[in-house]
Amino acid sequence: MMKDSAFGYGLFFLFFTSAHLIFTAWSAIAPPIINSWSHVGFWVGAQEVSQESSALAILYYIGGGLWSAEFLWSFWTLKKVYWAFRGAGHSASDVKRDAARNAVASSV
Repeated sequence: MMKDSAFGYGLFFLFFTSAHLIFTAWSAIAPPIINSWSHVGFWVGAQEVSQESSALAILYYIGGGLWSAEFLWSFWTLKKVYWAFRGAGHSASDVKRDAARNAVASSV
């Protein structure tokens, strides 16, 4: 990505933030909205403590902590790529211009 176009950076920011960061945050919290037992996280761990299953709650908290570490590491990675994006002199208008150029090139 370091020598890619502004459009490549734009795709990275779009997919990395929308897919990966949201998924890792969701997994760390694990709210009981959709199939509450499918992710390990703090919310499910708190439910297990209230059901007096301490060993299982500890495992859920460990999983939530690992997902939190993954989220922080991924956020740090996003920050480093953003610094490279800005350091290369790119801006949001460059992303739009490259996207338009790629759309025209792919239609020809």
